[in-house]
Amino acid sequence: MKFTQLNVEQCHAGAMLAEDIISEGGIVILKAGAELSEDRLKSLSNNGVKAISIVCEEKLSAEELEKRRHKIAKKMNKLFRRSDDDSYLAQMKEMLVEYYVSRG
Repeated sequence: MKFTQLNVEQCHAGAMLAEDIISEGGIVILKAGAELSEDRLKSLSNNGVKAISIVCEEKLSAEELEKRRHKIAKKMNKLFRRSDDDSYLAQMKEMLVEYYVSRG
């Protein structure tokens, strides 16, 4: 997952937090994965939060996505080289390829 750190004023509603926001007292204000709304952004700003980390959506072309899939599949084929006779392992290999392709 790719993320970037921005000033609260630069963020927009709909962005997703990449990391927990923790107060100076160690209390979790918002958990990673929370979707930011205008009200939440105002509240963060009003409470002195200056910068936050948000998830960046990575836009890959079909060609780049296929290159990534091929590279990951090659690694998985090495790890699962003896899985041809086991349908469960073959299925797990395919699931891992899709997982790692989607993660980036």
